[in-house]
Order: sequence, then structure tokens, then C-alpha cells
Amino acid sequence: MNKIFNKLLITTAISIATFTMQAMEQPIQEQQPEMVRIITPDCPDGFEVERAPLVTQSETAKNMLSAPSGSFLEAQTNEISFSDITQPTFNIVYQCMRIIHEQGVDVRGIDSIRAILDRINSGEIAINPTIIKDALNAANFLQVSPAVLQALARQYAIYVHDNCITLDDLNDLIADVLPEIARQYYLHYGKPLQHSSIKDGSWGVSVRELLENDLVPAIKYITSEPQLYLSGCYINSLDGLQDIPEIDKVKHLSLEYNSIATIEQDAFNGLNNLRILYLKHNQVAAIEKGAFNGLGLTGLFLEHNRITTVQKGVLNGLNSLVFLKLKHNQVAAIEQDAFNGLNSLRWLYLNNNQITIILQGAFNGLNNPRMLYLKHNQIATIEQGAFSGLNHLEMLDLGYNQIEEQNQKRLRQELPGVEIYLENQRIVENNN
Repeated sequence: MNKIFNKLLITTAISIATFTMQAMEQPIQEQQPEMVRIITPDCPDGFEVERAPLVTQSETAKNMLSAPSGSFLEAQTNEISFSDITQPTFNIVYQCMRIIHEQGVDVRGIDSIRAILDRINSGEIAINPTIIKDALNAANFLQVSPAVLQALARQYAIYVHDNCITLDDLNDLIADVLPEIARQYYLHYGKPLQHSSIKDGSWGVSVRELLENDLVPAIKYITSEPQLYLSGCYINSLDGLQDIPEIDKVKHLSLEYNSIATIEQDAFNGLNNLRILYLKHNQVAAIEKGAFNGLGLTGLFLEHNRITTVQKGVLNGLNSLVFLKLKHNQVAAIEQDAFNGLNSLRWLYLNNNQITIILQGAFNGLNNPRMLYLKHNQIATIEQGAFSGLNHLEMLDLGYNQIEEQNQKRLRQELPGVEIYLENQRIVENNN
């Protein structure tokens, strides 16, 4: 244990955590402030800050801040180098964070204690369960490196699992740190932490993190079709998907019931054999252009998400797509040529959305659809020629909308032979 840290600790009792303050038994005797040089890996030449006045503490406080051996070492230098730390107890590290913060130094830029985080995670450095709550709250308040907060949250999750800390203790934590504790609990044990203070959807993990923690299930071969089920795995990022062993062989990929909000460009790059992609029951609100580049999908299931607009170019390249389900989203607008190039599409589901008007050209490029579902929207207006070009359309479901009468009459003329349903009643009989 480097002696220099203990000098800081005994000189700033007024700025350290509550548990240390409570341990003080004798009055603090102030001395004149002096300058101290802090050296970090990011700033090897160091920088000076004014140190708080010197204080003296009781033996009880000294023991709480002592090295693992129990000895209390007097500091003998004014240079503080994080790289000198070998095996400090966590409370010393935490105290140092507080001290530096009190000196006016932005601790968010100091990531040098990261060198000991692996020791914390491995258990080599034990954090006292009685101080872990204070440490988590302080780390969040000080906005220290995310790596610090993650290490603390992981240790807290372990203590909860091992009953060193009760679930009731979660109520004493700042709400902002609860999602990270839940996340670390899941990554460590493969199951969610159940507590009323942890809201559904407040946390998630990346595919890469699942890989690193051996939580990716094996690929299944059903009727000789390679299938991968990542449903309900609390995924909020597809980062690392391409790194799953033999992912390029998978034909059916299930990512249902996760918390994915954005599908980024080339998210499925390399999945050349993928045919069916399930993304329903997520939080998808944004799909970047090129998200499905290189895919030969025949089925894309995006129902029960938060998509508000079907944008032009998002579905480019899906020439083999037969089924497209966008129902139960928040779609209010369909851009012109949004479906252009989907030459193989047969079934299109846009029901249970918030569409109010069908613009001319909304379905441009759809040459072969058979079934088009638009029921349970708020459609009041259908522009002339909105469905032109749908020469193979067999059924159009417009039930439970607000279609104006003049639009109903025009549909009879524009779509001869097509079964059209309105208010759950067939209003145009098949003429064939």
C-alpha cells in the first residue's frame, strides 16, 4: 500500500464519506492548506491542486481506512500517483475520489483507478458490504468513469445474490444506479434481479456482453434449419452479433422481446444465409438506411415496436422479402417509394397504427402484393391513385378506420375485383 494515499485520507476527513465521518470521535484540528501534485496515467507530469487542511482522526477512523494488514501508515510525500497503487482496500480508493473532487478536480477525466477494477471484480480486493451503498451513490454523484460504476454495481449484485445485502437495501440507493446493478446481476447470473424499484426496460445489454459472459445460447437445428433464439435476453444493442460463432449459417434469428431501440447500418452484415428475422416486441424507433444490407430475407417481423414513419430507403435491397409485418407500431406516415424494390412482397401488414392519410405513391414499387392490411388505423383520406400499380392485389382490409364516403366509392373503380373490407364488412364484392 502506497503511503501517500493515507496522508490524503487523514488530511480531509471533512470531505469523506458518511461512514468515516461517523467514526470520528475527537475534534478536528486544522492546519494551513498546502499544494499537492496529482499524477495520473493521462497526465504523467502531474498537476497541482490545493489540499484541504490537515486533520487528525481517532483510532477508530484510522482503522477503517487502514491497509489490508490493519496497519495505519503515515504519508511522507506530496506526490500522489495512482499508478503506485498495489492492493488498496476499496474504501481508500473511494476516499481518494472524494478528496480529489473536493479539491475542485474534475474526476470524470481521471480513469486511472481502472487499474484496480479487475481486482475488485475478481474478488482480490474486497469491498466492505457496509460501505458499498455509499460508494455507489458517491460514484454516481461524482460522475466518475463508467468502469468504476460498473465494477461497484457488479460487486453490489454479487452481495445481493449471496445475501450479504438485502433487497430492501436497494431502497437506499440513488435511482440512477439501480439499472446498472440489475444489468450486472443479469450478466453475472444469467437471470434478472426482481425488485419493484427496477423498472422494466430501464437497462439492457449488448450481444457482445452476452458473449463475454457465456450467455449466448447454442444454435439449434430444427428440420435441418440453423436457428438462433436470442429472445428475452434483455438486448438493447446488436454490437457483437457478427462475432457469434457460426452466425453466418443461421437462417432463422429471433430477437423478440428485447429492448432494441435502434437498428444501425450493417447491423446484420455477414448473415448471408438469414431468411427469417424476428424483431417484434422491442422498442425499435429508428432504422438506419442500410440496416438490412446484404440480406436475402423472406420474412421480416417488426410488429409491436415504436416505428413512426416508413422511410424511403430503409428497406432497400430486400428483393426476396415475401412477408413484412409492421403492425402495432406508431406509424403515422409512409414516405413515397418507401416500398420500392420489394418485388417479391406478398403480404404487408400495416394494421393497428396511426395512419391518417394514404398518399399517392405510398405503395410505389409493390408489384406483387396479394394481401394488404390497413385496419385499425385513423385513415380518413385516400388520395387518388394511392393503390395504383397493385395489379395482383386480392384483398385490402380497411376495417375500423374513418374512410370518407367519396373515397369508398372511388375504391370500387380503382380496384376492380379486389375484396375490400371496411368496418369489418365486405363493401366490394369480387367481380370475378
